[in-house]
Amino acid sequence: MIHLIGDSHIQSFNDEFKKLWIRAPTAYNNIKHINSIDNYINQFQIKNSNDFIFFSFGEIDIRCHLGFISDKDRRSKEDVIDECIQKYENFMNYYKNFNYNIGIYGVIPSGPYDGIQGNGRNSYKTFVERNEMTFIFNEKLKNICVKNNFLFKTLFYDIINEKKNYLNYFSNDGMHLNGGMFKNNENGINCEMLLSKLFEDLL
Repeated sequence: MIHLIGDSHIQSFNDEFKKLWIRAPTAYNNIKHINSIDNYINQFQIKNSNDFIFFSFGEIDIRCHLGFISDKDRRSKEDVIDECIQKYENFMNYYKNFNYNIGIYGVIPSGPYDGIQGNGRNSYKTFVERNEMTFIFNEKLKNICVKNNFLFKTLFYDIINEKKNYLNYFSNDGMHLNGGMFKNNENGINCEMLLSKLFEDLL
């Protein structure tokens, strides 16, 4: 069984995946959610199984926080991303100590929706500029996974290189992939199928 733990983007997966949706978490502060995550892991006795745990954090950081911090504090984008990534790695290392089969589900490309989101925070600039930050963020996440022997899965690179149909990957809210509970765009690309294929070697 694959367990997805993290932000709302895990809800784009279908029901063959187990999910723990944490409301509006950030990669920067994900360590605050360790108690609820540990309770979930204990409930499913994941430690004593061959299950996989994938963590999903970072999209909210990029959309609502890191770019604004960079501009306000006059720091480079990479500098503020590095600070956030270090927090993410500290969080991952906590779970590494328990010898779980763990991985990271990389941050998806930024949806075309700009403006104020459901969490009441404004989106940083345009999706093009957010995707530049997402690319850096995911590259650093991959480095964490290589260094720590974690798994890494993402649709980012497939979608970001899709010029003609880019918008069709997203649900009607313009933020989540078109799948799972967000599958409401009949003219869009079926991302449930793409996500299942991405993880098919583990299912």
